[in-house]
Order: sequence, then C-alpha cells, then structure tokens
Amino acid sequence: LDSESERPDHFRGEPAATLEEAFENLVTYNRKLERLLDSKLTLQTMAEVHQITYTLENALQKINSEVDDLAETLE
Repeated sequence: LDSESERPDHFRGEPAATLEEAFENLVTYNRKLERLLDSKLTLQTMAEVHQITYTLENALQKINSEVDDLAETLE
C-alpha cells in the first residue's frame, strides 16, 4: 500500500476544528491515555493507545497553528 490513507492500521483521530475543540480533545484523550497506561498493557490497549495518539496529534497541530496565527497577529 502506497499512501498512509490506504493503510488498514491508519486512524484519523477526532478532528479539532477550533482551538476550544482542540483543548477539549487534549484534556479528554490525555485522561483516556492515562487510564490505559495505568492498566495492564495488552495488544488491545496498545491498539487503543495508538488510536488515541492520532486525536492528540490533531489537537496539538490545531493548537500549534492557532499559536502561530496569534504570533503573526501580534507582530
């Protein structure tokens, strides 16, 4: 398979269209990640961790984008 979108193990994660949504996802999915990491790691929990990281990545990308936009506005 050539592109990441064709990979069967590729997850999109929850989107973060706004800064508020990004922070909500960051808090919510960090809590979920924390609970999973406090439990016994199995193949299932590792797969769940993998899925959660995509939502966290989306949230962090949105936050970074918003901070960059704010920095430009303040210049």
